[in-house]
Amino acid sequence: MTPTTIADPSVGLFDGRYELRALIGQGLFGEVWNALDTTTGRTVALKLLDGSKTTPDAAWREATSLTALESPLLVRVHGAALALDVPYLDTELAVNGAASAAASPFGVAPFVAVRWTRQVAQGLHLCHQRGLLHRDVKPANVFLDANRDARLGDFGEAAMRAGDGSAAVGGDPQIRAPEVLKGGRCTVGSEVYSAGMTLHALLTGRLPFRWEDFGGFSQLRDAALGGPPDIREVSPHVDIALAKVVRKATSLNPASRYSSAAELDAALSRLSRGTRDLREIAPHPGATRCWAGEPGSSGPTPVHVCVTPDGSGRFQVLTRYVPSGNRITAGCGPTTVSQLPTVLRRVLANLR
Repeated sequence: MTPTTIADPSVGLFDGRYELRALIGQGLFGEVWNALDTTTGRTVALKLLDGSKTTPDAAWREATSLTALESPLLVRVHGAALALDVPYLDTELAVNGAASAAASPFGVAPFVAVRWTRQVAQGLHLCHQRGLLHRDVKPANVFLDANRDARLGDFGEAAMRAGDGSAAVGGDPQIRAPEVLKGGRCTVGSEVYSAGMTLHALLTGRLPFRWEDFGGFSQLRDAALGGPPDIREVSPHVDIALAKVVRKATSLNPASRYSSAAELDAALSRLSRGTRDLREIAPHPGATRCWAGEPGSSGPTPVHVCVTPDGSGRFQVLTRYVPSGNRITAGCGPTTVSQLPTVLRRVLANLR
């Protein structure tokens, strides 16, 4: 069944100029189309807002926020208007889509996640310097350009900071800081938390707290107030130094987080890249989880690490060189369910 959309591409050009080619995203407040601007010949991302859930000037407010901040770190805005009571925004098309799609379902290599998060943090710091809070920093609002660099976009939830540096609650509850979930206001500190949650999702392939895992807002809020899981429990290939950055950025206590997006960027800049770029991949037949280790900064032999059940309630951790298939025995062998996370962290650390 075709989903209901705000615009019908079969009835002709939207607003007399845009040829709607493909629906590329839908959310609570609207939808985004791949569209051809027949006036300029430019392929764009056309964001159509649901007039029943937002105000007619919403597109202009978002456009004004972005054009005032024009930067290679932010999605470029071409214009905004109102057509048939539908506010819309014409923006640069991210040719490589959103970071959320690139990271699903197992995450991207840590050095890629770090690079994208640094670019997000730099764009976020620019917003904060101009008095603007994004309020909805998440992988779905991070877009990849032709060079696969990250640009922060979708400023539909953005708000100017009040005299105390804060703004009212806004954005997706899945990435809201604990103090905001408890009724507090958005701040630079809550934005740092959301950037940390974005980094967590880029490394693991999913946000720690998702709507589909809970029965409603109160259940999601209660889980989030307990703090996200340790990232090395979810993704054992993440090294300790990077895990510490994620932990600090997503601290339940705002005072314990990085004081600014710039400070988060600086912390990430100090991390070193390993000799192999380890990332989780789809498991091979018979395996429950697998990782690939591709040549990184020093170019060692690629490896695969697989976890396979042995039929007796125990697991085998197997490491092989690629493409020879020769086994690496150090740290590998049978293990129990309770010991498996520790064994995996040790094996993957030795290969990094």
